Amino acid sequence: MVNIISDEMRKNIRDYTFETHCPLVKIYQEHGLILEGYGIIKINDFGTFYLEFICLKKENIPPIKWEIKIPSDILDESQTLYLEATDTQGRIYKTEGFRLSLNLTSINKTSIHYILLNNLKIISPSIVSKNHLYLEFNQSLSLPRNKLNKSTSTLGISSSSWNESIINFEKENYKIRIVNNDKDNQNFIVVEGAEDSEELLDCLAFYLGLTSGILLQPYYSNYISNNQETITLYSTNKIYLNKTFITTIPYPLSNEEFRDGEYHFNILRNSIQLNKEKPEIFRSIYAQWKRVWYSYNSEQDIINLTLTTAIEGLLNDIFIPILTQTKRDEKLENDIKEIKNIIKKLGIDPIYKDRLIGSISYLKNITANKALNLLVDLALLKRAEIEAWKVLRNEVAHPKVKDYNLSKQYEKMENFILCINLFNSLVFQVLSYNGPINYFNSSKENDILIFNSKNL
Repeated sequence: MVNIISDEMRKNIRDYTFETHCPLVKIYQEHGLILEGYGIIKINDFGTFYLEFICLKKENIPPIKWEIKIPSDILDESQTLYLEATDTQGRIYKTEGFRLSLNLTSINKTSIHYILLNNLKIISPSIVSKNHLYLEFNQSLSLPRNKLNKSTSTLGISSSSWNESIINFEKENYKIRIVNNDKDNQNFIVVEGAEDSEELLDCLAFYLGLTSGILLQPYYSNYISNNQETITLYSTNKIYLNKTFITTIPYPLSNEEFRDGEYHFNILRNSIQLNKEKPEIFRSIYAQWKRVWYSYNSEQDIINLTLTTAIEGLLNDIFIPILTQTKRDEKLENDIKEIKNIIKKLGIDPIYKDRLIGSISYLKNITANKALNLLVDLALLKRAEIEAWKVLRNEVAHPKVKDYNLSKQYEKMENFILCINLFNSLVFQVLSYNGPINYFNSSKENDILIFNSKNL
């Protein structure tokens, strides 16, 4: 059985011409539906894999009034659909979590289905025991380069370029190679000693997104672990390939202290460490960053809403729980106790007393606004950023029809830029980052400042 995805097949994925015929196709649930037939796995112009499936046999069909979508409840794991498709070369493609439709007109005869697929996996034994991850994508990166590579054409013409970044992880005893080969439109990442491919992929996507402004769209990976090789073909979204977000980390820098790029690579190191030690916190910053990225190319009001709520999300998930423990206001707590005692002595209805006492207790709660002010006191954020967030948050929370002049439009853009800086500072703080950052302005080129994380 052949399980290798050739260079030519990967090229076909990149240029959206991939196609493989599968004489054996089975779609099934663990304890339910079974569909069998044949088909062709293709890729559309947007980079999404799909199966053109000709179903010859159907078993355990659920009751249908006219048409049914399976699964009807994507949260019900018992309804999950699985796919096994064997191509003419013996490769077995597997995937799960997709959807399909069945209707009465074709239930008892041959039917054709077009099924979108998020990914395809080919799993086989491997004689290699050491963990290894290889990942391909076709997006440009802005990273410090620390290795010179040479290449020779078939005509014997040699060329060289600084197109590789090697990031060492001494404690973990592995290294990451990131190669940007824009000339051949074949960029790849190699991780020698990778432990968990999915978690590592999230960390790489976050690092490359935060520093290069891209939403990583891998189309191929090869992961070896415990003598098992897993090849994954990913559906991508062509629309996102050429879209970028604001790059938060400056590069290159002439300052000798930062010339080696280690400050840049520390973003990845800290992300991996955070995901290992506090995965729920890493998931929060990664999820909020992705929300902002997706909204960035939308209308300004949409990104303003996303950005301001993403800031609030980081505060609720991460900063408020920390500040609640570390920034107790003993004077306020004593005042609250005194006020409660006064209320208890009032000659009013007990119901009103309970409500007043309950309301007073909320004074010690750290709200998003209060948390931001505490972070200003710690010199982590700037007062102007907080005021900008308040204005922008109020506008998106209570929208009104307004007639904006140029002055108002400039003010709104200034508030947006300040909120971008605020959001980035919160992310850098979570990552315990110390180093240069891009600090953005609406009226001129960005400044390069040194960010120092604080001990909260």
